Amino acid sequence: MILVYRSLVIGCKYDSRRTDKICELRKSEETRVDGGGKSGLGSLALAKTCFLPRKRSGMERKMKRRDKVNYYLDLARMVAQRSTCLRRHYGAVIVKNDEVISTGYVGAPRGRKNCTDMGECIRIKMEIPRGERYELCRSVHAEANAIISASRDKMIGSALYLVGVEADTGEYVKNSCSCSMCKRQIINAGIETVYVRDTEDEYRVIPVQQWIDDDESLNGTMGY
Repeated sequence: MILVYRSLVIGCKYDSRRTDKICELRKSEETRVDGGGKSGLGSLALAKTCFLPRKRSGMERKMKRRDKVNYYLDLARMVAQRSTCLRRHYGAVIVKNDEVISTGYVGAPRGRKNCTDMGECIRIKMEIPRGERYELCRSVHAEANAIISASRDKMIGSALYLVGVEADTGEYVKNSCSCSMCKRQIINAGIETVYVRDTEDEYRVIPVQQWIDDDESLNGTMGY
């Protein structure tokens, strides 16, 4: 007796990570053919997976590659997920010559309790406006932590990518910017440019020389 399997494909799906079509074989018919040429049909339930080559659709061929600035900002967004601040989560990435030098996120100094551990924020209790009185904050800012983790010779002429997210809503912080203390550290680190994310695809480019020329400590500017 010869067993011949005829498969019926009744469902298909695509795996975005492959260029193959994944077809699920839900049903197969078994045909028995004996020496006399007689055959019988019977149903046999199977669950197999086959891989068949497919052509890329026009839409897939036209998919835009992520631009380099947003690529690094996406990394900063991921770093921000490690933040322990109760108000806002910030992530920073320092890059030079397309090489990531260091990363940093908002968190308490090593060995000290984080605000998330304590469940309170003194700046929230005192209703201190955003961008002011950071000397009261328990945390080290994302930019500062990134700078601490890198050597100055590598940071000279580099770029810092900054992303801020509201802790309660997950939305990007509006008009986000480095505080006055972090600006001073960025200047002294030799960082040349700061990129700040506004939306998923939009960002601002800030030449650090602008912060040097516009000395906010002289005009009494508070916050940002």
